[in-house]
Amino acid sequence: AERGSRTETNTRQSQDAARHEIRRGKLWYVSIVLHNELTDYACLRTRTALDEGKTVLFLPARGSIRGNIAAGFTSMFWNSAWTKGMPPLTLGILCDPKHPALRAFPTDYHSNYQWWELTVSGPPLVLDGLPAGLRPIVQVIDDWVTNRRLGLVFEARVGRGNLLVCSVDISSDLDRRIVARQLRRSLLDYAASGNFAAREKLSFEQVESLLVRPAPIVDAPAADRAVLHVKAADKLTVQKKNVPWNSDLDVVEKQATGFAYRIQGQGTWRDENGASWHANRLHIVIDCPKGFEGTLYVRYHDFGSQKRTGQITLGPTSYALGTHDKAVWAAIPIGKADAADGSLDLESSAVSGPNLHVTEMMLVPKP
Repeated sequence: AERGSRTETNTRQSQDAARHEIRRGKLWYVSIVLHNELTDYACLRTRTALDEGKTVLFLPARGSIRGNIAAGFTSMFWNSAWTKGMPPLTLGILCDPKHPALRAFPTDYHSNYQWWELTVSGPPLVLDGLPAGLRPIVQVIDDWVTNRRLGLVFEARVGRGNLLVCSVDISSDLDRRIVARQLRRSLLDYAASGNFAAREKLSFEQVESLLVRPAPIVDAPAADRAVLHVKAADKLTVQKKNVPWNSDLDVVEKQATGFAYRIQGQGTWRDENGASWHANRLHIVIDCPKGFEGTLYVRYHDFGSQKRTGQITLGPTSYALGTHDKAVWAAIPIGKADAADGSLDLESSAVSGPNLHVTEMMLVPKP
């Protein structure tokens, strides 16, 4: 009976995480919209609800948050320039304990231990592009070298409705994560109350600017037109041991004149799943003709099903990489501006899981 009760509870919570609304009488007035499927559907639902004058609690998926800043509960050591970007890159939180959004969540104005689980469960939102008057309800203090305006929770008026955004995970495993459950309760109580008093007004486009689009996932590309085609570490014979990368470990299927590559990351790896380049932040750097246009195809594989997700960045453009237990090909478009200096630098950074694995890459010119 006890097991059945627990299953029933988990089922109810799963349903709540997928779609949850609070109801007063016959009027639906608060909607929770989760972006955890890494699709545009959640953004569409959010916009629709705001246009209808609703109050929306929006919970972006970790991989969809632009910037993917490595926050932490403990402060970083010295500064990011000296540590070469070693996480964490932040200096704790700042909030107003008297703000009604935190009324049911006990806290001081600074980091207390209950914030540990929350600050590591999701990256902060980079709010630099929003109006200067918008101050987050829960702010993350950035490294003084970069000095960005970062927030875990903020509010705004959008369209005819009110928007409350929370970037930390307050939707999963709530039967075990009492801190996340309590913050969720506090935010819901605030959103459902008459105390919601956001001062700043944002356009929906400004809200969307905080997020990145899902990476284009495609079928395996044809290799006949490739100018560069490399199978990662396919000559590596050592099993389950990190080996520093060098090009002799790769199988280069095709490399046209004027194209070269190098890998910057943790190293190479081989196990029963295959061989790969891997790192928490993996850079594929390609030398190419200036103004090259085409598509860079990269094959990602979550070795050992570690629930890896990530963010893929080329120049100013970032994409969210969702879960990929089965290997997936991401198709990253390359415009003239991306290769203006004759070089491409594709960064793949892990958002969840220990790192990211890349097993193959292919560069194909525009037809």
